[in-house]
Amino acid sequence: MNMKDKYHLLCNTETSIPIFSRDWWLDTVCGKDKWEVLLIEEKERITAAIPLYCPRQGIISMPFYTQTMGPWFSPESEDTKYTKALSRRQILCKQLLNELKSYPHFLQNFHYGITDWLPFYWEGYQQTTRYTYLLKNIRNTEAILENMSSNIRRNITKAKDKYRITVKKGISIEEFLQVQKQTFERQQVLNKEDTDILVKLINICRKRDQGDIWGGYDEQGR
Repeated sequence: MNMKDKYHLLCNTETSIPIFSRDWWLDTVCGKDKWEVLLIEEKERITAAIPLYCPRQGIISMPFYTQTMGPWFSPESEDTKYTKALSRRQILCKQLLNELKSYPHFLQNFHYGITDWLPFYWEGYQQTTRYTYLLKNIRNTEAILENMSSNIRRNITKAKDKYRITVKKGISIEEFLQVQKQTFERQQVLNKEDTDILVKLINICRKRDQGDIWGGYDEQGR
């Protein structure tokens, strides 16, 4: 069994792997033959993994519509001390980096859970810090509205009360693509390859019940 086969099995059982690093997502946005994975195993158990999108030989980059990738580490027990967990991750990272040396070009946006990139720094990699803001328990819309700025709350109220905007779920792909085309046509950032991948991604996310499309409509259905 090769590394990719093992990673497929891992994705079937491990819930802590982020959605953008899951095998079905990578198959969709990269193509089944355009991504690889490096694994670290201890006693026949996978303790670390890093999926890689390889559009050309020796080049690792980010695929379309994929927010983050980067290394994954098997979860620690709740009573593990921070210093012990940090040390373990740095050791695993160093092992992954030894494998990455065969790739002359490496560019990835790491998941927000990766807060220590020192092993990469020690090996000469460079990084830019970005921030991810999480809205927890998004089903509690009252709490989310309460914590928004007054300006945003006012805009939402105006959309509902003055312009009678309603939000619908399950928008057709064709309708979504039409709006997207109007938005980005002047910027010339959309091409046929992007669209094909996006359609496949929407379909599989819907099939797995892990994504959908929402739209805001006025009283005329626009």
